Amino acid sequence: MAPLDTFLAAIRTQESGGDYSAYNAGSGASGAYQFTAGTWIQALGMAGLGNSVYAREQAYQAPASVQDAAAAALMSAYYTQFGQSWYNVAEAWYGGPGAVGHPDESGGPGYPTVGEYASDVIAIYNSLGGTNVATVPTGIPTLSAPISTAFETDVGDYYSNTIEPLWSQWSFYAGYTLTNIVSVPVKLA
Repeated sequence: MAPLDTFLAAIRTQESGGDYSAYNAGSGASGAYQFTAGTWIQALGMAGLGNSVYAREQAYQAPASVQDAAAAALMSAYYTQFGQSWYNVAEAWYGGPGAVGHPDESGGPGYPTVGEYASDVIAIYNSLGGTNVATVPTGIPTLSAPISTAFETDVGDYYSNTIEPLWSQWSFYAGYTLTNIVSVPVKLA
């Protein structure tokens, strides 16, 4: 089974136990992947089905093949966007793209945190024989830990070694300095 197919199965298992007709009356999420209305429309569009009859229905009313196609399109985009990490895709699936890198973000009362959900999905993925698993977010800072001294040093070094020299070169050739760019221009008589 391809990694995407295995991941689709893991999300289906986590979200609905694989039930394509699942419906959550509390949130309105539905289908095997528990799409909310907006995400369903987005995913259908990404799958080339945005103008189909399924865009006027809820996910649970669409056939399994359509739900799979929509989920695969969105998950593939997340996989590319978030460092080719299935863990990060699970975070985005659960909490939206803004949840990636924020494992301590709450899922709401009675629901797991983003990190707990992603870990559960990865455990299912592994049990199904998944490959290419990242168990921690890759390349995305989290809010769960303070900024380290090493990070501050790296940012400071980047600014002093890259940004300042580039600004100096540009301002020399352009004849501008930061001061006269932000100063109020003098009115010519």
